[in-house]
Amino acid sequence: MAAIHVRNLEPWVVDMLRDQARHAGYKNLEGFLRERLRMEAMRKRLALADELEAWQNECRVKHGLVSDSAELIRQDREERG
Repeated sequence: MAAIHVRNLEPWVVDMLRDQARHAGYKNLEGFLRERLRMEAMRKRLALADELEAWQNECRVKHGLVSDSAELIRQDREERG
């Protein structure tokens, strides 16, 4: 894993982040910041996943569920021999 060092942060920033970590139930600031950075890195992907899920739900409401064609293909193959 990579390591990131952030220098020259104002002490009040570190204090506020420690408070946020404590209130969120983290035992240390490092774990809290790791999770925050991970979530920030994933933010666009999560937003896209939400959009795709909404689109999928709209399609499902508009067109209903699409049946699985595997059974029809299997029957067709059996009929053809």
